[in-house]
Amino acid sequence: MAARMHLATPCPSRPTRCMQLRRFAQKRLTTTVEEDSSNRQYYEEVKEREERAVSEKIQLEQKLKLQRVELHKQATQMQSTADRLRAQLHELGERTKKEMANIGASAKSVRAEDFS
Repeated sequence: MAARMHLATPCPSRPTRCMQLRRFAQKRLTTTVEEDSSNRQYYEEVKEREERAVSEKIQLEQKLKLQRVELHKQATQMQSTADRLRAQLHELGERTKKEMANIGASAKSVRAEDFS
């Protein structure tokens, strides 16, 4: 009797898997050759689009990497130029202060000579 019950339900331990297999088999048996061909063609088209998209993604990532390297290089050059210009400006300011002090001292000595 137990053997007979086992034959009545082919997949007692995994009924959902059994149902899935039955649906798959039924779908395969009811699909026409044209539908199957159309499905395969659609699958191939999707597969090709995916391959092109992956290839394009890789190319774009490489391009982005190169652009980042170039931008970093430009930013470094700009920072270096800005630092150099700040140093020159500071040096110019210091020289100007010294010249102003020298001019002031010179004017003071000339004034002192004029009044003496």
